[in-house]
Amino acid sequence: MSHEHFELFLKDNKHKIYGYLLRFVDNDDDAQDLLQDVFIAFYRKLDRIYPETAINYMYRMAHNMALNWLNAT
Repeated sequence: MSHEHFELFLKDNKHKIYGYLLRFVDNDDDAQDLLQDVFIAFYRKLDRIYPETAINYMYRMAHNMALNWLNAT
């Protein structure tokens, strides 16, 4: 995925990913923090992500980060 498409991709999907995370943590602040962590991790791997699988990749990252957060608390 290109850096040019990153901002549009996040704008189109941030509410879906936020809702997904909120179901895990059941707290707005924690979901917002996790969402930011997901976006940062996604951005760092941007050159290895294909546009056609980007949303699946982001959901997997969100899932794993939420589970790690739950295990740490």
